[in-house]
Amino acid sequence: MTEWSNLGSPMPGIAISSLPVREVTLCMVLSWRSPAVTQGQRDSKCRHRDFSNHPEHLYLQPMIRRLAIILIAAIAAPAAFAADIAQIRVLPGWRQSDTHHMAALEIRLAPGWKTYWRIPGEAGIAPSFDWSRSENVGAFRVHWPTPDRFGTKGLRYFGYQDTVVLPVEITPRRAGEPITLDVDLDIGVCKDVCVPVQATVGAALLATSTRPDARIRLSLADQPVPGNRAGVRSSRCRIEMRDGSPVLTAQIDLPAQGRDEDVLFESHQPGVALAGRSAVREGGILHAEARIRTRDGDPAFLERGSVGLVVLGDDQAVTIPHCG
Repeated sequence: MTEWSNLGSPMPGIAISSLPVREVTLCMVLSWRSPAVTQGQRDSKCRHRDFSNHPEHLYLQPMIRRLAIILIAAIAAPAAFAADIAQIRVLPGWRQSDTHHMAALEIRLAPGWKTYWRIPGEAGIAPSFDWSRSENVGAFRVHWPTPDRFGTKGLRYFGYQDTVVLPVEITPRRAGEPITLDVDLDIGVCKDVCVPVQATVGAALLATSTRPDARIRLSLADQPVPGNRAGVRSSRCRIEMRDGSPVLTAQIDLPAQGRDEDVLFESHQPGVALAGRSAVREGGILHAEARIRTRDGDPAFLERGSVGLVVLGDDQAVTIPHCG
């Protein structure tokens, strides 16, 4: 069981773990008032967030320690600070003819601040959502718009700046009835320091609302392109051992997507993370590789069919759901 202390920090809600593996946990609470969320629920929102699920956490431990020290020294009022850098709300959206409801989460960031995509890169913090208190929700799907690229080729991360609209497609349990949306978000925001922020938002989504929201439609139009439409002819993955550790290699037969291309690996296998490296193009073939790790940083077994690929280029982003 992890024991927590604030190590003399003046910042309530931010804690550092002294355990050697998980190293540092930062927890910042930021809740927005919503008719769908009670005060008691807001008071219980803080869930300690650690970096052990980051595929490169063993290599980033010194940086994380420095980040925590800077954060503790720099921020005197965490809730007010977080409210200044990130404002999050629900766009209620509309009920579609197929009975699904298309809503969205809008994240507005202060100038210079950035947040992360679902595949954040080696220097990022992946966002997460908890929809469990929502009512009349059978299933949901987040439609992620194409991210921007930040950092250098050696240490690159992927996400958004300014304002991002994340469309959320909801399948109600009972068609024709309202949906009560009540969502906890864990997102990372970065500028000179990186801060994990937790927020609670909610809204009532009416079945009678049928007028599309132009902001949501614009974000839906900015999705990565499926591989078959982008000209992917084949994608092949194999696992090989290097110095006793498994490495996943990928070869993608795809026309160039600009001069600068990144290949992102996405594991759909629980407990397994893929730490990717820079892609190299040889003619029509794009080569990339990733280390296979558990969330604790140990080598892991991986089913190749559980791996998806995303190619980010200057021209567009391309999704490949499965690597053969």
